[in-house]
Amino acid sequence: MLLRVNQVQNAETYAEADPARGGLRGRVRPQDVFVVNTRHHRSSPQVWSEIVSTLRSAFPCNRIVALNGLGADPYSPGYAHALYDLPGLWALLSDWEKIDWNLARLSSPTLGAWTGRFKKTRPRVRRWIGRLTGVGHRVGLVPQHHRKWDYGRLAREVSGANRLLGPSRRGIQSVQTQDFCAYRGPRGMKRIVGGLLRQYKDANFKGRKRRSWRTSARNLGVQISFSNTPSPWARMAVLRTSPQTAAHCTRAAIKRGAGAILYWASPDAMRLLLTTPQVCALRLPAAGQPC
Repeated sequence: MLLRVNQVQNAETYAEADPARGGLRGRVRPQDVFVVNTRHHRSSPQVWSEIVSTLRSAFPCNRIVALNGLGADPYSPGYAHALYDLPGLWALLSDWEKIDWNLARLSSPTLGAWTGRFKKTRPRVRRWIGRLTGVGHRVGLVPQHHRKWDYGRLAREVSGANRLLGPSRRGIQSVQTQDFCAYRGPRGMKRIVGGLLRQYKDANFKGRKRRSWRTSARNLGVQISFSNTPSPWARMAVLRTSPQTAAHCTRAAIKRGAGAILYWASPDAMRLLLTTPQVCALRLPAAGQPC
């Protein structure tokens, strides 16, 4: 599981050990990854550092990554290099979508206009990720889903840049697949996971001569957004999807071959997800805690 953290209070909820006080520490596993969302509109450099400090104190072995925007202002939410100099950070991820791109143009007008054309997007990603690797961390991409984009080929570009950090390094990619769960349920989730895995396989087959740029489906993540107070009339997946639907989508994604899922949800919503029969069967709680 990749667990989104927007604010300090989110980190404190995960760090709290007492379930009676709403704590979720007993539900976190060593393989889980905390995703610090530095794009959150209420965030700041001080908040980012406090979040990491809280999480690292409670979870010394779990990986922590920064989900950044594309902006150039180091004091504003969405700063592209947020937390890059913080010891213990595992990776920097760039949110690659139209909203973040247009916000970044306010501080970096030279970015040019956003484009959904894959022919232009691919070299942009290559150049962007190449610049990010200069900070010394593993880097990755969190792209929006576009039906005409080839995410296997994007993953090769990300892996190609990460190879400069070490021959065994591979790039990370978490594709924004929330709408497939929100509007089509587990069948939609199963379908998109299958399509992404085929793109990864095809990209490596077509580019087998450049083995250093090869990527692995183990570095592919999908996303599920949901709320503890869902509304069936909401347009956004994070407001529309219930924990029960998210649980069914989780099982469908894992059955199809997904290895990592980024949950775009509050700790309160995650608490409900973890107590559903579908997810609890996969992640039994600590001794003494009900499922």
